[in-house]
Amino acid sequence: MKYAARLLFFFLFSFTFLHAQDGYDIRVKMDGYNYDTLWFGDTYGKRAQPKDFAVKQPDGYFNLKNEKPHPSGMYAIIFKRSASSSFQYISCWLADGQRKFTLETDLRQLNTATTVKGSAENTLLFQYFSRYYPLMDQVEDFTDRWKDARDAAAFRALTEVEEDLRRFQEDFIQKNAGSLTAGLVRQTLYLTPPGNHENYSDWQVEASARHDWYRQHFFDNMDLGSGDFLKYPLWVDRTDYFFSKLPPPVPDSMIVMIEDLFQRLSPDQDAYRYYFRYVMNSLARMSRYRIDEVFVHFVRRHIDTGKEDWLEEDDRRKYQLDANRMEPLFVGKKAPDVTFFDEAGKEISIYNTEAPYTLLIFWLYDCSHCKRELPVVMRLYEKYRSKGLKVMSVCGKSGEDQIPVCWEFAKQMEMPAEWLIVADPQRRSRFSTLLNVRSYPRMILLDAEKNILYKQNGEVPEETLDREFERAMK
Repeated sequence: MKYAARLLFFFLFSFTFLHAQDGYDIRVKMDGYNYDTLWFGDTYGKRAQPKDFAVKQPDGYFNLKNEKPHPSGMYAIIFKRSASSSFQYISCWLADGQRKFTLETDLRQLNTATTVKGSAENTLLFQYFSRYYPLMDQVEDFTDRWKDARDAAAFRALTEVEEDLRRFQEDFIQKNAGSLTAGLVRQTLYLTPPGNHENYSDWQVEASARHDWYRQHFFDNMDLGSGDFLKYPLWVDRTDYFFSKLPPPVPDSMIVMIEDLFQRLSPDQDAYRYYFRYVMNSLARMSRYRIDEVFVHFVRRHIDTGKEDWLEEDDRRKYQLDANRMEPLFVGKKAPDVTFFDEAGKEISIYNTEAPYTLLIFWLYDCSHCKRELPVVMRLYEKYRSKGLKVMSVCGKSGEDQIPVCWEFAKQMEMPAEWLIVADPQRRSRFSTLLNVRSYPRMILLDAEKNILYKQNGEVPEETLDREFERAMK
């Protein structure tokens, strides 16, 4: 019965989508938007596809207008923050009898400061967005905290915000039954497991059961292979959460869940290929602990084997080169030996640095992220030096004019005197290739035998880094 009701809903939704064939007339005012052109179009997954455009009028409004027939459904108002920037967008409906409306918003608060006159469906849509996005931000924040802490308090906090989001969505559906927005909300409903906390004697058992339930029921209201996936950004956002937030920080679990996701998408080959490329590019950039193992898995199983023969050769080769750089640096593998030089020109190699634990931190003196992260590392060094932690602080610059600035920066930052402050002035060591240093800051923690215990790109909250150090240096 539930399945039949869902089929009826999709039929009615599709009928509404295809019925009307009018044009549109939309006046848009966007505070904080300094570019002189605005576009109307649709989306293909996360990618905006502009079709028509309007220039700003003296009164500050853009008049997007086209008399040609357009099927009812979800479209996009598309903008650029500058001539060289990429397209961004906000979603909107073209609904029967509601093709002429005025939309006013603020570029700095698109999802919470948008008002609409002349379209009840778009009024509902932005009322929903104004509450949904702040709640979803909370869910994502608490998900990250839960992954870091893995304790009862973090788990309870996460379940509370998840339930808050689900209740809000269910209430919205009930109050606005029959609307396009309510139909979209039903499809992307944040389902939560039935029952309550009292059914479990141990929070860890409940956490495991809750995760297993999500894996089975996350897409109960979304058929990813139906052909609708690329039409609705909220479908893509919901799928992103399943891919990037829901899995525990364990490579095997994440691999299984992404493989399941690909299987669900496979009946719609356009959606599958779009999202496969999106996942691979995302994994290549992610800095989370051991995410490189997930990326390499998909390169070896999907690309090296020729399964994804639709990929262009340049893309396939790029993924393979990235995997080849990542694989030697998996946690548990021995780091390559690299020789650097201190300010006096003395050679200092990783393997000749004797310590129970060695932290390699790579930085640039003109990197804002490095300037924020280095003080965090210095504080944690004071905490863990008693366990034998030694720090090799590596400036990523090279050249006669650059290296002196590295030494001056180290003094300005007041790096501890016992740190090994080094660089590679002539780039002879190939450290960026051997240690896969593609962005800054980058940290690699080694044990006494120079096996990799932990690695991270980018800034890390101090609490998170402290927890990772504590786990690694047991």
